[in-house]
Amino acid sequence: TTTQPMRSNIVPSRLATSSKTNSGVDVSKPFTRAELEDACRRNNTKEIAAMARARKRDAIACQNQRSTQRGMNAVDTSSQLRSLDAGVKLCARKFNEAKALADKLDEEVKARCDELLGLEREASALHEMLEGSNDDAKRILDLTAEIERTNESSERILLYRHQLNYIHHRVRKNSVVWDSHISEMSQTLSSLKSEKDRCQNMLGEVEAG
Repeated sequence: TTTQPMRSNIVPSRLATSSKTNSGVDVSKPFTRAELEDACRRNNTKEIAAMARARKRDAIACQNQRSTQRGMNAVDTSSQLRSLDAGVKLCARKFNEAKALADKLDEEVKARCDELLGLEREASALHEMLEGSNDDAKRILDLTAEIERTNESSERILLYRHQLNYIHHRVRKNSVVWDSHISEMSQTLSSLKSEKDRCQNMLGEVEAG
């Protein structure tokens, strides 16, 4: 068997630097693997410790903030209670006002509903009356027919009365005319009789010679 050459614990030369660290340590010589692992462990330990300290500071700050809030809450409890009581009273007043308004509107709606029902009943009755399907409508139709018959009879009576008045007026007018004419004829007859008597007397005298 061939023996493998042992690996060197020396890090390749490219990891070596010729500069100095911030602490002034010369790092120009090459690091071994053990040194690098040790350095990594120290670095991780420092980071873990820093993170733990940061978490502890955050926890302490959170506890302080909570304790401060508890103190402020204890101080502001009375003012919050007063504000809450005022809010409750305001809400109660608004609720009472809204309830009163709702009751008023409810009464108005009920009144309007009753009025609507009355109007609907009246409209239904009028519709039945127009159609003539109820007793009142039939009675109205009978009365209307009777009124028409009465009006026709009255018109005939009035026409006959006008005719009689016209005839009466003509009779009176003709009576006056005929009275005057008869009076004239009577006078003429009287004068003719007188003339006849005079003529007979003259004839007698002539015959007597």
